[in-house]
Amino acid sequence: MTETFDEFLASRPQLVRDPDARPVPGWCGCPRWSIGDKPIFHRHAAGCDATGEATEAFTFVGADRVMQATTLEALAAWIPVPPAPPAQDAAATTIAIKRMLELGFHLVALPAGTKKPRGRGWNDPEQTPALTFEQAMAHVNAGGGLGVLLGPSDLIVIDAENAAAVAALVAAGYTPVLYTAKGMNPVRCDPRANKIGGGHFWFRRPSSIPAEQLSNVPQKVVGDDGLVDVLGAPGSMAVVPPTALVEAAGWRYTAEGHNRLWHGDGLPEAPAWLFAPAAECPTGLENLHGGLAPKAPVERGAHDEGSQELTDAVDGIAWDAVEALDDRLEDWGDADDDGCPVWHWRGADHRKSVTMHDCGRGRFAHVWSGTMRAALGMGDRESVSPLSLACLLLGKQDRGADVREVAQRFGLRLGGEQTLDTITPGSLEKAAVEFEAAAESGGRMETAPTTGTRLPDGSGQGRVIEVHVGPDGLLRRAAAFRSAAAVMRVKQHVVPTQPAAVLIDAGSVVGLPAGLATAPAIGGLGSTAPEGGSAGPIDVETVEQTDDSASAGSELNPDDAIEGELLDETDAAAEARKTLRELRPKIKEIERQLAQMTPGLKRVADCAESNGVFMHGLVGSLLPRIVASVPPNVLLPPRNGDLSSKVKGQGINQYGVQVAPSSAGKSETDNAAEAAIPLQLGVAQIGNGTSESWSKELRGKQDGKRYIKTTSLIVQIDEVADFNEQLLRTGSKMKGWLAASWMNGGGGQSTSDEKNSAHMPKHGSRIGISVNAQPGRMDVLAALADQGAQHRFFKTMAGLVRSTERGPLYGISVPPVMADQSSMPWYSLGHVGEPPIACQQPRAARDAAGPAAAPPIVNKGAPLDQGDGTEKLGVTGFDDADPIWFQLCETAKRDIAEALDVAADRAENWDQAFDQDQGGLVTGHRVAMKLHVSAALAVLDGTLHIDEAMWEAAELFQVGSDLTAAACAAYMELSGEAEAYRQGHLKGVGQAAARAADATVTSRGVQSSMSAIIRNLQKVGGSSMPGYVTGNLSKSQKAHAAQAAEALQRGGLLQVELNGRWTLIGQAAIAA
Repeated sequence: MTETFDEFLASRPQLVRDPDARPVPGWCGCPRWSIGDKPIFHRHAAGCDATGEATEAFTFVGADRVMQATTLEALAAWIPVPPAPPAQDAAATTIAIKRMLELGFHLVALPAGTKKPRGRGWNDPEQTPALTFEQAMAHVNAGGGLGVLLGPSDLIVIDAENAAAVAALVAAGYTPVLYTAKGMNPVRCDPRANKIGGGHFWFRRPSSIPAEQLSNVPQKVVGDDGLVDVLGAPGSMAVVPPTALVEAAGWRYTAEGHNRLWHGDGLPEAPAWLFAPAAECPTGLENLHGGLAPKAPVERGAHDEGSQELTDAVDGIAWDAVEALDDRLEDWGDADDDGCPVWHWRGADHRKSVTMHDCGRGRFAHVWSGTMRAALGMGDRESVSPLSLACLLLGKQDRGADVREVAQRFGLRLGGEQTLDTITPGSLEKAAVEFEAAAESGGRMETAPTTGTRLPDGSGQGRVIEVHVGPDGLLRRAAAFRSAAAVMRVKQHVVPTQPAAVLIDAGSVVGLPAGLATAPAIGGLGSTAPEGGSAGPIDVETVEQTDDSASAGSELNPDDAIEGELLDETDAAAEARKTLRELRPKIKEIERQLAQMTPGLKRVADCAESNGVFMHGLVGSLLPRIVASVPPNVLLPPRNGDLSSKVKGQGINQYGVQVAPSSAGKSETDNAAEAAIPLQLGVAQIGNGTSESWSKELRGKQDGKRYIKTTSLIVQIDEVADFNEQLLRTGSKMKGWLAASWMNGGGGQSTSDEKNSAHMPKHGSRIGISVNAQPGRMDVLAALADQGAQHRFFKTMAGLVRSTERGPLYGISVPPVMADQSSMPWYSLGHVGEPPIACQQPRAARDAAGPAAAPPIVNKGAPLDQGDGTEKLGVTGFDDADPIWFQLCETAKRDIAEALDVAADRAENWDQAFDQDQGGLVTGHRVAMKLHVSAALAVLDGTLHIDEAMWEAAELFQVGSDLTAAACAAYMELSGEAEAYRQGHLKGVGQAAARAADATVTSRGVQSSMSAIIRNLQKVGGSSMPGYVTGNLSKSQKAHAAQAAEALQRGGLLQVELNGRWTLIGQAAIAA
């Protein structure tokens, strides 16, 4: 074979290397290539354990997901070379998009080359507004694809996956409205599946059928081996023309011109036989008959305390414990759009088989795979609880005696009415009696799952078997249960029965003595518990004596626990370590999503991989350099949209902190950023110093005349300790300088002493500040939150990628991260402080600049002879230049409007603003920070238009900043440098409840829970179902969640909606 590996790849554009090298059970970590989301072959390094070959080797992945040895020659013969796709028909594209909008379709944007939606809330019409014609055309012309949301479009789609399916529907009298990208390609890009000739059939949902009662019908056989999916669920999406797919080698979804719908005919109503089993069904489509029969809404009774307790317990079952019940569930390292883990079902066609939700949507499993649903006997159900899924995986019914049996595997004891029994010493002894009785009867049969043995052909899945447990085993269990009951009784503190305590069983007490049950006022909320409040029990953690010498007569005084902070410190340390452990995995997921959002961020991801540094930290180091050449008259529009005055605009200065422990890669990240974006002539660079010294780099005064030295400044501070000294120095103006200069570049100082005078007018200077910091030294910046300093700095996680995780681009030169800037109106190769000279600009830049007259030609950066014997100092600058405005997407405008409402409340109610500021619950800079970051991302891609993807990416970047800040707080907590933090002196967003360090155990737990609830709600935009919010709390925080939610409601910070959803309001809303 003469074809090299590079030539093999180049001729098959459908092959894409898996960039994440996500782990798959049974596979090695060698590079692998996929078609769509299905891996197809590996390229193994010499000596790989998976092949045992001393030289480079290849394996292919068949439908059974098992790696099998092959050669490059065999791969080339197996995977076809597809023909080049035809050029996009501009006229047909225009007609198709206009017609779909005329039909009322809710069109959404898809990333280039894929049919996977992007971001959270992609199928929520409120979060993802329909595209206009202009937006759709612009997105398509930029290479993106389009989808239609079925629910808001009243659309039902029959997806005929192959030619046989299309033929069956055509024989029934229907005409396809489009052909899919794979259906248009005359060859099978993926040899494992034949989808040539596949198409879609569109129907209007009958008005008599409620959309919420419809679901999808997966993988039905029609006609002569045709495969069909019916999409009816309102949250579904269908891909539409002219979307091109990489997995189809660039071929596009194409409208079928013979369908009269494209020529003005209306959308036909879905046939009755899809909904009514009694209606006559066409021959060959019997498997679809009645498939969309509406499902009656489930009537649910009111939740009492018992049923709510049961629900909470069932929701607490860990997903890992459920997954371990059946080895057919495989963790391939995937995550859904909301960050929840996705698992693969062995034998399913697609990677994504089931999503284990634990988020704002609730806590449940959504099974996408028809193969998995069929194997578990789920029927037409798609979503189940953790306990129901466990039952199905064990081959049991998820009701009656079966569900009670399975619940016991997870420590839950369900009564006959499926109510929750508290596990107490008494209940353990009762179970021991049952074991002893079974032992006397000679043993009993129990069920148990097996993992199975993988055979060479990939078969051999696990199953549930019956096991006989003999008397000896049962007696050992009984002894263990009796021992546990005794230990539980010994370790519980004995409290006399009081109104503030509830007896559950003999020797089991939940609550505190009445003298400790009164919680003090919680600082920062401006309210206390009402005097006539409930006298019910206050939940606390049981104080356990960890000494092995504990005896039945020993007691642990609750007051001693409070004095020594036994409970709170233990919980705090555990929570802090958990935060630190989880930081990098969360940031890695953010990096993965960011890399897919914009072309510029993909280039940054490649640059990070090439240098072996964390992408999140590299983005933070790049942001100041991205905007360094952008003149200060390039502005974000005022919040009211009035562009008549330059002074109303908002600048885009970038201030950031790159955080990492000592010797962990901050300098390498800086070096990578410096190499990636060289600075333009005239950009001043300086290290740590006073605000006065920084101002004097930009402006000066001589002989009574002010002049401009340059218009752009980059401050690089290598050690945050030096920066902290400036912030804390007596008489320092740094805090005010940072606050003034971030939004508009104004500030400086005017003095009679010319050498120290450096007046900085608004929108006259572009400033970028980059600080390298250790997590334990972030306390000073955090303490300045009430002065606005800390909220103007984003925080990123910097570091080095370990050698075993480096990507294939490591050490290889990659394309520049900055897109071509020659079309930007300020483009110039001269001094950054001089306006561009039109005759020296490219045509695109001149067109972008508009009809304004070109400025006079000057000798950039040097004194000029004015013609009257005097010299002009410095550079021209942009103080008198007309503004150049960024354009905002609709989502950005909507977010700005919501933030304005909260700002208006603060302006009107100073008492409320005082409480907010004292508690640290509100920062009015969150939306402003998103504006700054998204503007830089637009410049990175060579545009002034901040689109939806850039806005979403800025939000995701900010989530990473929040996580990094939280990790810094946790680091300080562990290192002992956060005593002020615990006392409430460090008022970061969401830390209002950390102010009362001398409170009782109960109040401390409530405060901790309040803080965590606010923080979790902020991460999801301020509103979520309680399941997500409380699911991420520590054990102690969960115990106080109900009281914390009540306190937040009393304080006017939390509202509980009619459907049970928790929403931040008033003081806390803007932080989200």
